[in-house]
Amino acid sequence: MAGICSDDVEDRIKWKFRTRWLIPNSWDEGEEELCSLYGYNHIGIGTLSLHCLFKKIHKGLKSVVGVAFRQMWNAMTIEPVVMCYMTSFTLVSLTVSNLNLQKACRVNLRMSDATCAALESKSTSEFEGDEVTVQELVAKMMVWQTCLQNLLPCILLLLVGSWSDRTRRRVPFLMLPIYGELVRNAGQLLCVYYFYQLPMGAAGIAETIPLALTGGQTMMTMIAYSYVGDATTVKHRTTRIGGVNAAMAISMALGTSLSGILYNKLGYYGVYGISTVLLIIGLIYGKLYVRDVAPVTETNANKSYKTVFVEFFDTQHIAQSVKTTFKERPSTQRLRILILLIILMTNAGTNNGFRTISYLYTRVRFNWNELKYSIYATYELLINIIGLLFAVFVLNKQLRMSDEIIGMLSTISQSLAALYFGLIAYNEFLFYFGPLVNILIVAENMSIKSLMTKLVPNTELSQIAAIFGIAEIIVSLFFGLLYNGLYEVTLKILPGAVYGITFIFSAPVIGLFYWLYVERKYEGRIPLPSTIDPNLNYGTISKS
Repeated sequence: MAGICSDDVEDRIKWKFRTRWLIPNSWDEGEEELCSLYGYNHIGIGTLSLHCLFKKIHKGLKSVVGVAFRQMWNAMTIEPVVMCYMTSFTLVSLTVSNLNLQKACRVNLRMSDATCAALESKSTSEFEGDEVTVQELVAKMMVWQTCLQNLLPCILLLLVGSWSDRTRRRVPFLMLPIYGELVRNAGQLLCVYYFYQLPMGAAGIAETIPLALTGGQTMMTMIAYSYVGDATTVKHRTTRIGGVNAAMAISMALGTSLSGILYNKLGYYGVYGISTVLLIIGLIYGKLYVRDVAPVTETNANKSYKTVFVEFFDTQHIAQSVKTTFKERPSTQRLRILILLIILMTNAGTNNGFRTISYLYTRVRFNWNELKYSIYATYELLINIIGLLFAVFVLNKQLRMSDEIIGMLSTISQSLAALYFGLIAYNEFLFYFGPLVNILIVAENMSIKSLMTKLVPNTELSQIAAIFGIAEIIVSLFFGLLYNGLYEVTLKILPGAVYGITFIFSAPVIGLFYWLYVERKYEGRIPLPSTIDPNLNYGTISKS
């Protein structure tokens, strides 16, 4: 019945239905069958109209959804690589924590199998003292792990930032953390295979060194934001960065939701195996489809490996990255960059600090096992994703809120959540309401990165991002030690005291975001010359 819902056919059938008693035998066979099929002879004139309306709506929705999907598919560049990496990274995080706990219990402390099995399953409350002893040993190892994971990548980020800005090559360093994760997984599997031969410290080294030497999550996020800033116009940059943040959040939600289930069902080998497969998929996708924004010049293409090596490790470029970040700029741009740096350090420090002890906190406070924690963490990440999408598509696109206002609202949400968790959420039921209070937490990072990319030209993106990444590393080290130290001291007295750190450092950031908003509103930012060539292929993938 193609074409039956066209306006002329529908109007003709309606008119003939209304006059069917006045003009007998006025229907041709096809029209009679059509009206009989849709109930006109028995129900009335509305049935066919409703059918045609639904058909038109369905056709329109298919068209809109199809266009949106095609646009998203064609615009997709680094998101699959980021999602594979982040899913793998979060998928094994719980398994790594449990491996450390079990090695501390069974190998280092030589506790009985019954005690360690009870601590792993959290099936009894008779071993609370042993739980604290094991966690204290793990917390001590986490101190030197945090130092190595945060200090070693600092020089690497400076070298990568300068070199990638000079050559406009970012994709090779997008792949680097994936190689580190693959080596980490191999080392962890060896520690599982030789479980009683290798102590907890060996597992800690296998976990820490590969990630530190390849930059880890910090390298991945730095290059991802630099790539997006390089490939996107200022007008669409907030939305595009929000999309990358959403991809990361969705991946973390997926990895977290599956981590406890897969660990219980498949054990160490299953989790590390799935993680490795995801990393290989991301690596293959990146090699085949992701391209740098700027084409490789003939000069760079003809350089020998020795020349590239010497240029990459040129220490002069380390100083150049620092000078680029803090150099004189028009109006108050340099001051704004410094303010953004302070905000970033506060945001990264408080978030990463509590993340290091969150699993241990819920084990002691609510007697949770890995499955209960993964369920809560998945719920928390889903709430964060909803908040991020709300910030991108409602606050930014519909209400036209600036990055500064969105950041301010996010910080208010985070400060209130710190008070809620520390003072009110004393049981599991109330604890589950915390993420609703903290729903806009991810939007703060989006605002910071978006503002940063708008204040500097594309030829300086990676250098500035490297300094921001190093600041993130340093502050993560400081806050990691602070949170772990305070948690160890207050573990037997008041474990929730760590939330006080979050409130103390987050509340002043509200005023900093407000200052950025006022400064931009009343003085205005001097536009920077665009360094984007509209004729370049910005890394989008042509898919048939």
